[in-house]
This record gives sequence, C-alpha cells and structure tokens, in this order.
Amino acid sequence: MGESQAMRAYRSLTDKQRAHVDRTLSDMVRLNRELEDTRPDACPKCGAHGPFASRGHTCSKHPKRIYECKRCGRRFVYDSGKVTSNLKISQQELMSICTDTLSGVPIRETAKRLGRSPQCVFGNRHKLLCLMEEALSDEGARAEGTVEIDGTFVLESQKGSKPKGRKGRKRGGSSGFRGISHERACTITATDRQGHEIFRTVSLGQPTSQIIADNFGDGIASGSEIYADGCHAYDGLAKACGCSIYHPKGHKSYDRVRHLNTVNSIHSQIKRAYARCRGVATVYLNRYMSLFAWMRRFAGQERDAIEGRLAKMFRSVRIHITREGLRRDYITDLHAAQGNCLRPKS
Repeated sequence: MGESQAMRAYRSLTDKQRAHVDRTLSDMVRLNRELEDTRPDACPKCGAHGPFASRGHTCSKHPKRIYECKRCGRRFVYDSGKVTSNLKISQQELMSICTDTLSGVPIRETAKRLGRSPQCVFGNRHKLLCLMEEALSDEGARAEGTVEIDGTFVLESQKGSKPKGRKGRKRGGSSGFRGISHERACTITATDRQGHEIFRTVSLGQPTSQIIADNFGDGIASGSEIYADGCHAYDGLAKACGCSIYHPKGHKSYDRVRHLNTVNSIHSQIKRAYARCRGVATVYLNRYMSLFAWMRRFAGQERDAIEGRLAKMFRSVRIHITREGLRRDYITDLHAAQGNCLRPKS
C-alpha cells in the first residue's frame, strides 16, 4: 500500500478507529526512541548523573558511543552492566526474540524468521529469562494477607547434557519410581489475593520444612494467614514468618476464603506451559518460572505495551550475563544443594 492509499484508508476510518491508530503509532514512535536512545543515565562506577565526555565509538558490528565520567574517569557505554551490553545482534532482533518467547513461539521458528541460528536464539532467550528473574528479585514482592501455598512436581530432566546418577530416558519417558521420588523436582507456589505470586523450584522429591523456610521465609509478610494442603512441612515456614496456618481437608471443606483453588489453577497452567516446551532442563526451571510469572502479568496486553515494558526493563535492571555465564549463573542446582537452590552469580 502506497502513502496516498494509506492516507485515503485513514480518512475513511471512524473517529474511534483513527484514535486507536494514533495511539498505536505514538506507542511505536516512543518505543523506537527508547531503543535508539544512547544517552547514559548514570556512571556505572560512581553513580554520577553527569557530566560525561564523548570518547569515540566501540569497534563492533553495532558500534556504540563511549562516554567518560568527568567525576571518576570511568569509560563506559550507555548500557554498561545491562543485558544489551554484549549483544551480537541488534536490539530490534532481541526485542523480537523476547516477544516470541512470551508468546510461546518455538525457537526454530523464531530463528528462521530472523535468519539466525537456533543456538543464537536460545542464548538470547535465556538472557531474557535471567533478566526477568533478576527483575523479580529486585522487586522484592511479598505475599500478604490470605496466602495460598502448595507444591507441584515435574519429572527431573537433564535435557541437553549427559545424565548423572541415572540412565538416560527416551523422549516422553517416565520416572523409574512410583509417586514422589528423587526423580521429580518440586516447584512451590505462594500467592495472595492481591495477585502477588512467588514461584521457586526447591528440591528433588518432597521438600523438608527447613528447605521451604529458607526459600520462602523472606517472601511472606508477618501476620498473614497461610492456607496449605495436608503437608505439615509448611508449619515451619508459618512459625518462622509469624503467621497462622490452616490445612483445609479436601474440597468439601473449602469456602469462599479458605481454599486452594487459586494456586491449584496456577499449577494447572504451569503443567500446560511445561508440556508445550516438551520438557525443561531442571537447571533452568527457576528461569522458566520467572518467565511464567511475567507471562501472567502480560496476559491480555497488546504487543506494543509489552515491548514498551521490556524496553524499560532493558534500561533499568542491572545484570551482566555472558554466554559462559548462562551455564554457570542463575541455575537451579538441586543436586548440589538442598537449601536455597538458586546458585548466585559468581
């Protein structure tokens, strides 16, 4: 469609349709400006907001202007210490990978559309997952008031690596043990009635009271009412947080307040998302739980609004992750530790 045809089509729209087009265009223009803005917010070393002197450009496929802080002398680029600092692709391509990830588009389909290798898309997708996990950590959200907490189990997977401690399974295989065993990873979800949600993969097999308290002790406000199933491993968490705890006995004992319907519904959605991924390596489970949390927040929003929030996340969250770091940092190492299973950055 040419420019004249586009203008004629625009004039034929109703006032409401024109307003919608105007909002969409303004959102796109604002997003492009945010992505193209290379002015630094602050010095990554001393935190000063200026003045900065220009010192040339980086020697890369996508050159960036180098700035020097006049207060401390540190040289940096505008996104030093951010997820975009070591990109080998353009920010527009990264944004496409991010939106495809949130929409559940397969890696190979995204790679084919962008003309990139699946390994490139996989690495940048996991950069996004680490960014989302760090953003949730920075929020420090806490569940309060009426809190539902429960766990669900998925088959432990060493997808992408040589299995340790057991024989390899064929695709679609099952555990060699009945019921809950060390071959199933436990993901616990805590949610309140205000929409605050915490997802953490905590152990292989049934978690102990100490493991639950270590992982959720800082995530539940004091004085809350905790509703859990018949597992009394949550009693230690309630005691540590100074909360009261109730164990509803089956669906017949549920009422409009005392129930676990919300957390059970979330677990059903987790299982469906897990099935679409054809299984997730256990070391990456917490990353995908962070993705699931953001997918629930972005549900029902338009693509432009999602891209705008992602662009702000790129600029505000400080995280430096490399290709080697993707295999070392922000992983769920349940074999090495049974306490706080999120391995911190080295």
